[in-house]
Amino acid sequence: MQHFSIRAWREYRGAARVRLNTIRLHPDKKRSFVQEDANRLQKIYEEQTCRNDDPENRIIVAVSERNLVRALDNSKATLGDLNHASGSLIDLEFGKQQLLCLDGQSRLKAGLEFLPYDEQWWQVDIVLDSEYSITRASFCSTDKSWKAINKEKENI
Repeated sequence: MQHFSIRAWREYRGAARVRLNTIRLHPDKKRSFVQEDANRLQKIYEEQTCRNDDPENRIIVAVSERNLVRALDNSKATLGDLNHASGSLIDLEFGKQQLLCLDGQSRLKAGLEFLPYDEQWWQVDIVLDSEYSITRASFCSTDKSWKAINKEKENI
């Protein structure tokens, strides 16, 4: 699964819960596909449930180191708290659209449209904002499997 793979990235910092309005859509993603898939997900949410607390459904986001440090300070948390050995995630407060969605655009869009405002949060995997992480996320959105990407990572 992709979320085990992302932990191998050198920019990976950990996981947390964040408000959905702090995440912005990646500008290079195809918006028509995102909306189509978001509509499909909303139907699933209506018929079953929205599993925004499921680690398998995490959204991958990039953030600047400065904004991550500020959010950790405001939450009185440390970088170590993002490595949730206990199983519970910390809530991090970021400014509006400070996080860039690298993977999970449809979940983000569906969550914003489906969930009531006070429930608009999601589990995210956090990577530092770098050209490498953004390029890797674009690459990961292609047909290549995460297994192949991880094998390639071993050769870097």
